[in-house]
Amino acid sequence: MSEVKYPEEFALLDKYLCGDKKAGEELFGSAYPSVKKYVLACTKSDTVLSESDKEDIISEAMMRAVDNQYTYNGSSKFQTFIIGHVKNIILEQHRKKSKEITKIVSSADTLKLEGIGLFDNPLRVIVKKEQLEVVQQALNMLPEEQRTVLVLRIFNDMPFKQLASLVGKSDDAVDSLFRRSIRAFKNNFEKIYNGATDF
Repeated sequence: MSEVKYPEEFALLDKYLCGDKKAGEELFGSAYPSVKKYVLACTKSDTVLSESDKEDIISEAMMRAVDNQYTYNGSSKFQTFIIGHVKNIILEQHRKKSKEITKIVSSADTLKLEGIGLFDNPLRVIVKKEQLEVVQQALNMLPEEQRTVLVLRIFNDMPFKQLASLVGKSDDAVDSLFRRSIRAFKNNFEKIYNGATDF
């Protein structure tokens, strides 16, 4: 067994494990400010994670420390034991965000022939299908960030506030990005469709 360098914290954990809730509150309460400071320092320039995500990371690190409390041996400060979980949780959050955005964008990328009935004029069906293909091509020509903002806002009706949180930008920056994306999309559409922009 490793040397117990922090016997006070080790003793508090032992009391907590024996059912002393106050000992647990003291142990986790004293560690919380340092864990929060560490998380905020690690994610300071992070444009993907929102403030809410950062709070979730802190909470998850504390929960994992609770789940793994039996492995704490007093060889480090208890806050260091909790912080040991933070980097993995940040990576997991990034993977989760990436999957959310990819899922939303890819589902919107598969455009459907909406508004076409079984007995519609075949010429109308062909034109509609052609226009949808051009929309898809025009979207695919956009840089990933512009395409993501456009798809989330237009095809998923995502509010600007939620969109800003998801992409890690201010409301104004997202609004500006959205306007640039619309202009770029229209230019792409016109180039592909030879100037015919009537849907």
